[in-house]
Amino acid sequence: MLKLVKFKIALFFAVVFLFFIGLVCSLEQGSKEIVEGKNFLEIDIENPIYVSDLVKLNPAIQAVSFVENKETMGYVNVFGGIGVDFILEQGVVYEIVAGENFTLILPYEGGWL
Repeated sequence: MLKLVKFKIALFFAVVFLFFIGLVCSLEQGSKEIVEGKNFLEIDIENPIYVSDLVKLNPAIQAVSFVENKETMGYVNVFGGIGVDFILEQGVVYEIVAGENFTLILPYEGGWL
């Protein structure tokens, strides 16, 4: 009986440890350092996401914009989001305005972080 309890405890800690290892690996693969103010970057993701979802994951983002056909499209993180809730895609350079330094969190392929 005592061996079974020790085995269950060891198994529990092994599962928790593996979960955290997976979480850290996914954060490292899909993260970029963002500094306070303007940042220009191309987001490296395979599956497009809405800018509102990116802002929910990263509340320090104040605004995101990009230029398409000589027209600037923007989304401002105020009052639940103002502007066009556009889809972020690979190959596009975005301007991200941040209120503070932070590590950008992106969704990973298997779901959301």
